[in-house]
Amino acid sequence: MTQDFGQMRAPVAKAGGMQNKSLLRKTYRPFRLGTSDLGKDKATRQQQVDPAVDQADGLEATAPRRPLRVVIVEDEAIIAMELEMLLAELDVDVVGVAMTADEAEALVAEHRPDCLTMDINIQGARDGVEAARAIFEKYGIRSVFVSAYGNDETRSRAADAQPIGWVMKPVETEQLDDMLRRVAQDKP
Repeated sequence: MTQDFGQMRAPVAKAGGMQNKSLLRKTYRPFRLGTSDLGKDKATRQQQVDPAVDQADGLEATAPRRPLRVVIVEDEAIIAMELEMLLAELDVDVVGVAMTADEAEALVAEHRPDCLTMDINIQGARDGVEAARAIFEKYGIRSVFVSAYGNDETRSRAADAQPIGWVMKPVETEQLDDMLRRVAQDKP
């Protein structure tokens, strides 16, 4: 029983199925960081598909939260790529990757992310602690320090940047997720 796929699609197109083709192409993401009430999430998805859906079941319609936006500050390409993949798994948008403090500040000025993942030892004249402090003072954006250096002296130097927290390398997804949940809870 072999059929041409074009012949199989034709009845669907005639029945109006091709009108909703764009809905089939959309990526389904059942969980966004910061979305905890599945009932509200379901109502929001229904309204996106059909705005005329009545919310008679008593659920309030809320706008879906946008994913967190993060700048990665890491001067080792492989680690930066690993972080980017981990963040993608956590449904986080990486808006840029910087290797120096100056690059990080430029990306923050351009994109205004929700937070940064900040390595301590980065290229350039300033280290990650100095970069995080400058970014916090100028933009009010905090960092998650992702580093192998978490000694008391380094943590003391970083206190002025009001870090969200510290994740030690090698990075564990659960630790990074915990830090990002803190950011998601604080954002509007």
